[in-house]
Amino acid sequence: MRKVKKNLKGMTLYEMIISIAVFAIMAGVLIGVGTHVDRTTRAANGMKSKIVKEAPFAANRIAKNTSGDDMFKSEDLEMTFTCNGSYSYIDHTTKSNTTVNNPSCTLNLKKYDTSAAVTGDKDTPIDPASDYNANINFQFLEVQP
Repeated sequence: MRKVKKNLKGMTLYEMIISIAVFAIMAGVLIGVGTHVDRTTRAANGMKSKIVKEAPFAANRIAKNTSGDDMFKSEDLEMTFTCNGSYSYIDHTTKSNTTVNNPSCTLNLKKYDTSAAVTGDKDTPIDPASDYNANINFQFLEVQP
């Protein structure tokens, strides 16, 4: 009976060290990416939570609580828009063509800071250490008549 010698070859020590180093580098990269994704996900969820809490106040223009006090800190603003140049339009009251140089428009606005919807108190700021998006405050503008 004839003996068949099996050709058993394994990996050398150099190949083993190189493969372990490659796996270690890949693991480091994956951990770094995973940490970044986790931070981004937490920030997005925090932003979504703030939007869910504050958006109804802004959408419904709720600025005062039931007692009539200002619920949010408000600030009066005035914005002026000016266009450079000469513009023509038809004045429908006089049925004539009118030209205006550098027309402008001024809006009176009231700006509300809706962060009190999250904290429950208009005088208590959000703790930046507890929330990734604490330094972002949603504000809405109400055009005054």
